Amino acid sequence: MSKHTPWYIHAADDHITIRAEDTDGIVATIEDGGLLIDTAPPTFSREEMDAHARLIAAAPDLLAALKTLRPMVGSPDGHTVGDVWRAQKQADDAIAKAQEE
Repeated sequence: MSKHTPWYIHAADDHITIRAEDTDGIVATIEDGGLLIDTAPPTFSREEMDAHARLIAAAPDLLAALKTLRPMVGSPDGHTVGDVWRAQKQADDAIAKAQEE
């Protein structure tokens, strides 16, 4: 499994880029409503590009899992064991999607 590098967002007038903090390489570009994953070598290896793409694809699932789990962390009262189990399963599935090889 490839390690994901920390990213930052750079917004310009006509596009937004997601860049790797360690190399400043472009992970993805969003322009005209479309998302383009960087495929131009030598910025990232194929393994790194695949890892970045999996993480981007899993982002909605990861956000949903965090939104489900967050209320349980701050206030566990009122949540059944089933609620916690389902939230944990949702988080596990999202993590697996992001890390799948």
